[in-house]
Amino acid sequence: NGDLHYRGHFNKKQQYHGNGILYDKENEILYEGDFKNGKYHGQGRENYEDGDYIIGSFKNNKAEGKAKLYNKNGHLKFDGIFKNDEKRKGKSYRLNNQLQYDGFFKNGKYEGRGVYYTTGGSRYEGIFKANKLEGKGKMFYSNGVMKYEGNMKNSVPHGIGTEYLDDGTLSYKGSFRNNLQHG
Repeated sequence: NGDLHYRGHFNKKQQYHGNGILYDKENEILYEGDFKNGKYHGQGRENYEDGDYIIGSFKNNKAEGKAKLYNKNGHLKFDGIFKNDEKRKGKSYRLNNQLQYDGFFKNGKYEGRGVYYTTGGSRYEGIFKANKLEGKGKMFYSNGVMKYEGNMKNSVPHGIGTEYLDDGTLSYKGSFRNNLQHG
């Protein structure tokens, strides 16, 4: 491609191979690190158009394995495992470096077992589907005391569950519908 240029090692087929740097037409670094047969492969740093960047393991031009994703200001956004350029398992962070979520991902969303941390210090643990708690889950007050344990739907109590006061005292045990006691 005439818009890209490369500085580094080549293999016998004149493909990028070994350590090198790939630049765009404005001479901005697109990728710096290991190449194999013309593709990002091994340890490196890929810079995105929006200023975000990823540092970690690559395979066939995609993030694969352990990597960290940062925003353009250098704040950590995600630290974990990638597969085929997608987050699979790890921790996501807010702009203030506060942990937001620790668990599994699918298609860029919370999916599977995880823990979501609110900005106020409370947390939600359980099974996530498309960023929402679904099925068995737990909610905790910011002081660490359990607030709710039971079935969840759309991230709120729904079905059979137990609710507690912030001092741990049992408040209600029974059925919930859309976050309200029912029955």
